Amino acid sequence: MHQNFADWYQPVTFGHDRPTIDLRWQGVEAVINNIDFTMAVELIRLIFDRPLLSTDFMKTLREFFKENDSTFQMEGNDHELKVLAGSILAVLCLDQSNSMGDVATAILTASACKTRNPSVEIDLIGMAEDRIRIDGIDVRKRPEIRNLKKTLPLETFDEAFLPLEETPDLVTAIEVLKKFGGFAKTQMESVQRTNNEISLLQKLLKIQDEELQILWWMVSETSWMWDIAFRDIDKEAFPVLISKEVANLTEEFSEIPSLRAIFSHLGISESTDLTMQDSINACSIEQLKKMESDKIICPSISPLHFAISRAIETEKDAAWSTTWSKVTGISGEVNVSPLELALQFYRESKLLSRHNY
Repeated sequence: MHQNFADWYQPVTFGHDRPTIDLRWQGVEAVINNIDFTMAVELIRLIFDRPLLSTDFMKTLREFFKENDSTFQMEGNDHELKVLAGSILAVLCLDQSNSMGDVATAILTASACKTRNPSVEIDLIGMAEDRIRIDGIDVRKRPEIRNLKKTLPLETFDEAFLPLEETPDLVTAIEVLKKFGGFAKTQMESVQRTNNEISLLQKLLKIQDEELQILWWMVSETSWMWDIAFRDIDKEAFPVLISKEVANLTEEFSEIPSLRAIFSHLGISESTDLTMQDSINACSIEQLKKMESDKIICPSISPLHFAISRAIETEKDAAWSTTWSKVTGISGEVNVSPLELALQFYRESKLLSRHNY
């Protein structure tokens, strides 16, 4: 059991004894062992009180806990289920050994510049930010390359042949072949380790090349994607247009640890507020079309890309933002900092490069 699970589950533990809490944890583990990104996104929608895509999802989720505890209710316990969903997402964020780092990005984009809050008493946004930061640092660590040398000296092979020279019969030949089988396995393991180390180094070099390009781009003070000097880009459109360009400049999914500093250096303010709708409206239709995703956009996970789709569909008619607010649950009166807006759009862009959300 995760050391914090009892604390996460505490708001719904009235009347539950320790064995029941243990059973709930077994259910959490069962979900984690069977989870994929699509299921994780449904959990995110659930804890942010957003519409679920699957009408059977709540039933499916309950069945994981029902299998471990026959007394688990199959209805009337929605809040408990949200707390359990939040616990699952927390474990996915905190467990660095899993490959579900994308979930942390989806949690942050679902928060929509932190204008939406999870309906559970778990700091999922803070955990997601930590996971993204740690993943970004880890993938950029220089791998330790061992000295490339023969695992076994040639003398070892010569010695393995000696018994066969002394006793050239079938039994001895079989024993020699067994030794060579062990040698071959050792050699293959060494080659695989070396290949893995080289692959990590190649990935690191590619990341460094991409991020060096970002530095040259910053020095140029000109947007290559929009073919205009930074100073001439509309101030309200700037966070969206620039974050999209940075996302396009890198193939690496893990977030650049200094991304916030990069945006700040480019003049994207953390204090001046604007609405998401104003930033989208400040972009031209041509710019919006260039940023539009060809995937089916989920308004819960990628609200800014959904805004772009709505603005294009209505040719930026004034009514688009009202409909967008109703669908996303984000008020048109809510201000966010340009810096948070840039981070939001960058993360949405990266998420859409991998998934249909």
